[in-house]
Amino acid sequence: MADKRSTTSVENGKKGGRKPKQSTLLAEKARDYIAKRLDKELGPIVDKAIMQAKDGDHKAREWLSERGWGKVVQTINTEDEDGKKMPITGITINQPNEGKKS
Repeated sequence: MADKRSTTSVENGKKGGRKPKQSTLLAEKARDYIAKRLDKELGPIVDKAIMQAKDGDHKAREWLSERGWGKVVQTINTEDEDGKKMPITGITINQPNEGKKS
């Protein structure tokens, strides 16, 4: 006796999957609209960011470098002096004491 569960909705002539939510469709439309506008308007936006970066705007410099070359990946060396892997047993983040006197 053959297993009838092996046929899919597509094989049965039906469209498979759930219908997308309205919010999903709206998000897709928004992304498409923004992508089309950026295709035409990106030049002036980048030109403005370059001017701001030249005037010393730190955020503009950061935005340009991240879009141009990507965000910097921060790695942690997990090898000892002999090249053996060391286990990570805990992570402590030390914040600088800004403006505090010790």
